[in-house]
Amino acid sequence: MQKSIILVSLVAILASCSTHYQKQNMFGNGFSEVRTSPDSFIVNFKGNGYSKTDKMMKYALRRASELTLENGYKYFKIVHTLDTSNYTGSSSSLTKAPAFSIRIKCTLEKTNDPEEVDAEFFLKNNH
Repeated sequence: MQKSIILVSLVAILASCSTHYQKQNMFGNGFSEVRTSPDSFIVNFKGNGYSKTDKMMKYALRRASELTLENGYKYFKIVHTLDTSNYTGSSSSLTKAPAFSIRIKCTLEKTNDPEEVDAEFFLKNNH
């Protein structure tokens, strides 16, 4: 029983170490963005060694959706993705700190592009 309690506590502690959705902190973890034109942005999201890759990409898409709506647009398309993950450790024990940089182009009108993201829909359906 004690081993179970210790194991559950350890898992909870490690889970709390992963990067949360936040503006980039002093360790460089979290999101940042650069506006490259009136309708285009580069969104970066960096996690740490406890972060899940798919969650970090979801956070980058969340920030892209927020930027789209904050700037009066409704939709965006990812025009370029760059995996900027960092690997540390030895060959027998590598740790990945997932990180992504996505370039987006925002639009007001819906197009027929299947890769277009509806920013409001994304935010409502992805927590």
